[in-house]
Order: sequence, then structure tokens, then C-alpha cells
Amino acid sequence: MRPSINTHILLGEVVTDPDLRPTSKGSFKLSFRMKTSRALPSGQVFDDTHNIVFWGKGAEALASEINTGDLVQVTGRVGVRSYEGRGGEKRYITETTALPGALSVFGESSRSGGRPDRSQQRAVNSGRAEFVADNDDDDIPF
Repeated sequence: MRPSINTHILLGEVVTDPDLRPTSKGSFKLSFRMKTSRALPSGQVFDDTHNIVFWGKGAEALASEINTGDLVQVTGRVGVRSYEGRGGEKRYITETTALPGALSVFGESSRSGGRPDRSQQRAVNSGRAEFVADNDDDDIPF
């Protein structure tokens, strides 16, 4: 088997409230949707919606850190899974399964009316939030 890389880095706006659910094994699944935008050379802008999933005990703490309208960066791997729909039909879903500690919250998106406070970016790692100072080069004298 050839080596491969499956890393997906997304920076976009959370468009649904996080949905936290316990698993049958005593862990947690946190899921939400986020959108990213891309512009064509013609200037036309398209929004893409991504399904994001966090697994494990850290997902429980992350649920209170993420809100609809937040600008977030997620790093994870892309996967496709299938499930049986209500009518018995086979359905497919594409998801980004976030890597542990791979979420940064930048505050409210400018499109949702707020403006990200870049001086206090929240880096959320395994269910614990810490503040990371912005590296502002304006204070450097040269």
C-alpha cells in the first residue's frame, strides 16, 4: 500500500449549534456544520458546507466553546460513511473527523455581525480552552 495523506484544514463559520451525544461506550460525539467560501476568478463566490465531528471525552467540553456564528479553524481527516435512512434506503455522508486538539475559535464571524477579536484567539485542546496571544508585529521596533 502506498503512503497517503488525508489532512483537511478548514477555516470558516459555524452554521449550526453543536450537537453533543453520548455513545454506547460512554464516550461522546460532537457534531456541527461549518461553511467555507471560495471565489472564482470571475468574482463569483460559493459557500461550501462541511460536516465536522469530534469524538471522545474532550468533545463534551468543546460543546460549550463553539457557538453558531463563530469563526473556527478545524484540522481533521475526510471520510465517507454510510447509514440506513428512515425509509430503509442506504445514505452516504462526508465528514471531517477532527484531530484531537485541532480546533481554534477566533470569535464571531464578521458575516454574522460580530468581528473576530484576533488579540485573544481561543485554542481548544482536548476539551480545555486556553488563550493564545496574537503575534502582532506592530510592536517590533525594526
